[in-house]
Amino acid sequence: MGKSPWVVIAGLPHELGRGVVQKLTSVDELRVVAWSPLEVAKSYTRYYLQGLYDRMCSGFRKKQDRNRERLLREVRLVVVYVPRGDGDDDRVFKHFGTEALVTALTDCSAGELGWSSERQKKVVVNRTALEIRREVKAANELLNEVVEQVNRQTVRTCLLLPPRNFGKDVREVFDLVKRAGLGQMTREQFKARLTKVAGSLPSEAVGGRRFYVGRGGLVFESCGPRHALAPGWDDSEHQKDCVVRGRLRFGASFDPRFHYDCQGGRGRVELHDCHEDGERRSVSRGGHVNIAPNDHVRM
Repeated sequence: MGKSPWVVIAGLPHELGRGVVQKLTSVDELRVVAWSPLEVAKSYTRYYLQGLYDRMCSGFRKKQDRNRERLLREVRLVVVYVPRGDGDDDRVFKHFGTEALVTALTDCSAGELGWSSERQKKVVVNRTALEIRREVKAANELLNEVVEQVNRQTVRTCLLLPPRNFGKDVREVFDLVKRAGLGQMTREQFKARLTKVAGSLPSEAVGGRRFYVGRGGLVFESCGPRHALAPGWDDSEHQKDCVVRGRLRFGASFDPRFHYDCQGGRGRVELHDCHEDGERRSVSRGGHVNIAPNDHVRM
């Protein structure tokens, strides 16, 4: 099955969540790194999801080596959420879908999490914990392929392409992983469809090898000797998601030194650094820029 992942849980009501987390951590030894209560009638707001993200990062900092090269190494991350059915579920993917494999509790919705007696509460706790175990197990099987891709096929995989600076074509990759995480395909089906998506992305031959081509003709050449390093918790110019996304992609950790040596293509291309208020830069035709999977730009 592979190494047991760290788990983040979204959308459980407070009293139920406490019971579920206690059951998961005591019986299954699942590593629930963060969860945050959300009452049944509430939606996944940006405020709620950012708070959950902050809790996750706090959990990481407590558990992880402070050595920047070892930070979040050999980690798997699964986010499990309770479907709200109000159109806001996509916000979970927006906040966590780059660094985690996101899956949903498909057999229980927010409206099914109530009870009128202690006996019913116990039933709901057991049922919810059982489904979380099942979803995490299925996600972990899929993660075996993601781990293989981002660590042993780093040069060839499209899973590490930076979501902002590569351009709109990378959405095909993210949409595929989203469907896979929601249980819509097996590992083998995912692998086959990933190969098809990778083959559909623009590419260009350079020195006898093919590399992906992003917007403006920017060629994303996979680097040789890895001489960069993703930001750490103490880098004041970066945000928490810069740190996490520089080390985790779709639930699997990758080499934090990995980046693309990008060559300017058809003309001037505007780039945006990894954090929300990051510096905007540009690369001209024939120019060179390093871009990491988390969109960190180094000229």
